[in-house]
Amino acid sequence: MRLVRKLLRTVAVLAAAAAALGGAAALGSTLFEKPPRDAAAFAARAQAASERAAEAGLTRAEIRYLRALEASCREQVRTFGALGRPSTLGELATYLERALALARRYQREDLRVETPRRFRDEERRYRALGDEGVELLEAMLAAARRGDPETVALLGAALVELAEDQNAVAQRLGAGDCVVEPPVESADAV
Repeated sequence: MRLVRKLLRTVAVLAAAAAALGGAAALGSTLFEKPPRDAAAFAARAQAASERAAEAGLTRAEIRYLRALEASCREQVRTFGALGRPSTLGELATYLERALALARRYQREDLRVETPRRFRDEERRYRALGDEGVELLEAMLAAARRGDPETVALLGAALVELAEDQNAVAQRLGAGDCVVEPPVESADAV
């Protein structure tokens, strides 16, 4: 039972972190910056970001692709954050059902922007890791339905490792909004 409580607390901390980061990203800032006060300040920040991207040697098509990818990631963070926080193994199964449905939907989603040649290999890797994540969620759901908290915890740890790999790919792509930050507190500290 102690393992189940620790797992559920970890899920709650991860959901809270994802929601906070999603909100900050939607405002065009980080958790450590003040959000812009008005539309003009926001436009100035967006223009500065565009200029930095242009200075980095990106084409307009590459910038358009990265903006579409990051917008999709921000939407996913908000959507997953809205799922709530499970507090029992039974609630975890319901949570995982919803998360799995969303993950499948986002894996099928097309950005409606052609992937520039420069990013194709990394995008394929990013999507392959997403497919692996769906498989892990399916296995976690099956374990939660069986009432097997040890397997859920092991699969959860594998999912965290997979997210770290996906973060590395997102960083190589230059899609900072697709990098999921780990929670401040560890599962042991909760």
